[in-house]
Amino acid sequence: MELLLLNPLFINMAQIVIVAIIVYALLKKLKQPSLFAYIIAGIIIGPLVLGKLDLDFLGLPFHIGITHISSEVKLLSELGIAFLLFSIGIETSVTKLLKIGKPIIIGTVFQVLAVIGITFALTSFTGLLNFEEALYVGAILAFSSTTIVIKILSDKNATSTLNGRIMIAILLVQDFLIIIFVPLLAEIGLLADPLFIPSILGKSILLILIGIFANKIIFPRLFRVAEKESELFLLSSIATAFAFIVVSELLGIPASIGAFIGGLALSTLPYNLEIFSQIRALRDFFIT
Repeated sequence: MELLLLNPLFINMAQIVIVAIIVYALLKKLKQPSLFAYIIAGIIIGPLVLGKLDLDFLGLPFHIGITHISSEVKLLSELGIAFLLFSIGIETSVTKLLKIGKPIIIGTVFQVLAVIGITFALTSFTGLLNFEEALYVGAILAFSSTTIVIKILSDKNATSTLNGRIMIAILLVQDFLIIIFVPLLAEIGLLADPLFIPSILGKSILLILIGIFANKIIFPRLFRVAEKESELFLLSSIATAFAFIVVSELLGIPASIGAFIGGLALSTLPYNLEIFSQIRALRDFFIT
């Protein structure tokens, strides 16, 4: 027990989950969404409140509150986002997603460019910000929070509705555009590289092709065997999410997009609803 109390990751996880449960229980009575409770809990337990206070006089073998966000905690939160998108992908109809694809892509690209352009014009030309600062602020305003929007949709059981599918598609297109914008913000000179955007598109197409191959060849055989034993079925579901996260990271694509494509690859299987129910508890834990 002493070893656990001296382990920073264990202490961080324990405090996060305990405070999140307390705040969630209180705000649930006020009919507030769970994500809002998690955000409030994070503020309380984080460097702004409890993490900032000096409570060493209590004589505890650990620090109350989180003084800084460790790489391990960041990893857990990123897994939460990835598993959330993975579960959304399992519930999503590929056919319906493709039907709304073209106008969503065009509209989202226009929205991002318009917001960045307007922000750049208002801040750069007026002297409030320099060129690079104006681009950064414009990019921050243009992109939505995938985690917040999808978690709210999930809580309201609205991910399979028309509005839900449209919002999810917009968020995924934005996530894809982030792959392009982040390197550009770091080095504007990449715009002159004729291979920059084709390289990103090629990697994305490769990830989609891997998903199609897995859907047609690998997953039907894998889950036909795994369905005979519940433990193997659960591990196979989790392994699928991790496999697509790893592949997307190797290709330089956000883990959330890779996880979503992995979920889509499972969405047409006859076991998709059972897979969703299996990973739901794990998803909710990481999201917290």
